Amino acid sequence: MKIPKILYFNFILFFLILTLSFGVGCFLISNFTTLPAQALDEDDNIPPGITNVEVSSVSATSSIITWETDELSDSLVNYGLDSNYGISREPRFDKTSHEILLDNLLSGTKYYFRITSSDESGNQGISNNFSFTTVIDEDQITEEGKNEKIIDEGEGGLSEDILSDGAGGLSEQGVRELLRAIREISNEEVVKEVQEELTSKAEEIVEIYINNTTKIT
Repeated sequence: MKIPKILYFNFILFFLILTLSFGVGCFLISNFTTLPAQALDEDDNIPPGITNVEVSSVSATSSIITWETDELSDSLVNYGLDSNYGISREPRFDKTSHEILLDNLLSGTKYYFRITSSDESGNQGISNNFSFTTVIDEDQITEEGKNEKIIDEGEGGLSEDILSDGAGGLSEQGVRELLRAIREISNEEVVKEVQEELTSKAEEIVEIYINNTTKIT
């Protein structure tokens, strides 16, 4: 039986289309799977570059650290009172401009810190060491000044002269003010100073009493 020419032509055309499709498919798979992998391998050894490190909004208990990187990376700040750094981290690899808030800091204290940023491949960029000093808390200054004033200048008419004048040097009002002032003392060193002064005064009064009793006898 003789094969019609049209069927023979269709068979050849189908074979050519199948061959062409197979070649195009191999080309697409080869290029779109290997090229990105090769590009990723080339970047694997390059850590993020860290620039423009700044400290801002420094208060008695917090500060903000900002910096920039030349590629998408995470945000991490090592900080502490010395080289034994603590850590504050934002783990998302989605930014080139970074900001970390350090809070619960001590007022009037110098802190040291350094920046660490890593990309998704694990390459880690580390900055130089930096430092900043937190602001002194005004309430702390007021309290310390108040404690010193109780001893040095007195409050409510109290002074060192009154404390050392003995009986007759304190009026009833003076006694009340003295007791109130002592209750408000919170500085440990000031408390010790008051305690030593009161102990000395008590010993002096006892000695005077014993001497007077001896003279009467």
